[in-house]
Order: sequence, then structure tokens, then C-alpha cells
Amino acid sequence: MKIIIFSVLIILSSLNTSDSQIPNFRIHPSSNAQIEPSITRHPENPLIMFAAAYTISNSFRSEGNYFTTDGGVTWFGSDTCNTGSSTSNHGGDPGPVIDKDGRFILTHQGGFIVGMYSTFSTN
Repeated sequence: MKIIIFSVLIILSSLNTSDSQIPNFRIHPSSNAQIEPSITRHPENPLIMFAAAYTISNSFRSEGNYFTTDGGVTWFGSDTCNTGSSTSNHGGDPGPVIDKDGRFILTHQGGFIVGMYSTFSTN
């Protein structure tokens, strides 16, 4: 029985083609790598969405913040987490959130100083 199940799994996995993969979509037009994307929508207005990705450009690492107000037709934002302070110690795993009051919150891992960090914007 185990051999039959294993054989069926092998056959099914060989039928999988690369066409079944979802195509890459660059949220923000830049040459930086945008990995670990995550997206959330406004709790009261589904046309407003907030996406974030871990961005890498050579040795510089940050979290990109991307926004849409038209349901994802157009996006604006930046590949850098512009917090007004240094963008060092960014280690990925971005977690965008829009709370019930419309506050945009971004969490991320620390890079060389271990921990979870967050920043927020009300505009």
C-alpha cells in the first residue's frame, strides 16, 4: 500500500509544470529585491491596502512600504522604511497592519540587535 501511495505521489508531482507558479509582481518599480511580501487592507475601506516587503540593495536592507487607495490598481511608496531615524538594524519579516482607527503599523525583526520593532503613521 505504501508503494502505491508513493508511486501516485511521484506521478502527480511529475505532472506539475512551472506554468502553475504565480508570476512575480514587483509592488514598487525599482531594481531592489522585494522579498517576504505581506499585505493587509483597511478594516472599513477595502480599496485602501498596505503592503510591506523586506528590501535588499547590495548590503543595505530595510522594509519597503507600499500603499494603494484604489484597490491595488496603482501603488505608491518606498523601498526604504522612512522613519526619520536610522534604517539600520532591519532584519526582515515585515508585518503591515492597519488598525481600527486607520493607523498604519509596520513591525519587523531586528538585524544585528535581536528583537521585534515597530513604527507607525497616522497619515
